[in-house]
Amino acid sequence: MALRGPVKVSGWAFGEVLTSAQMTAVDILAGESIEGNSGTYGIEQLTAVNILSPHPPIPNDPTQWTGFAPTGVGCSVNTAEVLRWGLHVPNGCTITGWTFRLSGGIGHSALPADMPHVTLKRIDLSDIATSIGSQVTDTSATVGAYQAAHSISLSSLSEVVDTSTRRYFLQLTTESGANATSGTRPLGCYVTVTIDKLDPRG
Repeated sequence: MALRGPVKVSGWAFGEVLTSAQMTAVDILAGESIEGNSGTYGIEQLTAVNILSPHPPIPNDPTQWTGFAPTGVGCSVNTAEVLRWGLHVPNGCTITGWTFRLSGGIGHSALPADMPHVTLKRIDLSDIATSIGSQVTDTSATVGAYQAAHSISLSSLSEVVDTSTRRYFLQLTTESGANATSGTRPLGCYVTVTIDKLDPRG
């Protein structure tokens, strides 16, 4: 059989070998039999799994953007525009980090006074948004590094995903202030997750 999505039954420990009774319970939950259920299955934890967002980014004000990578030139202004990038994450997994790829527009004489920053957010069924972890500001040290493709990232999170009541997105705020230019290009993003799964052991 193929079990889709993360599986972690209450009371089962990671690395535990399942008994025939536990496998029967899984059979009932899955509505089909585990092939060769005279064998054994255990709970295995997959760590550091990167899931690239398949969704297009959504700007707060579409009139301030002229397209996205690979062909678009990005943000058309230099005044802290907001863009949200929806994430597709399996229910029950744990988000441990994220990475946002971008490049600054060309033509900077110096680094912007207010560099781009990114925050992971979740929004519930009451339309209440909550930040997960801290806001992370672009730490590019030179204009050359900033204008090239680079990453803003965060690790050491522990957000258990509940897709029945929440959705998740990364929010980018572009550069502004002295030395800011147009042309910020969001290139893509992904979350790093831990997923539990059944692992054949027999």
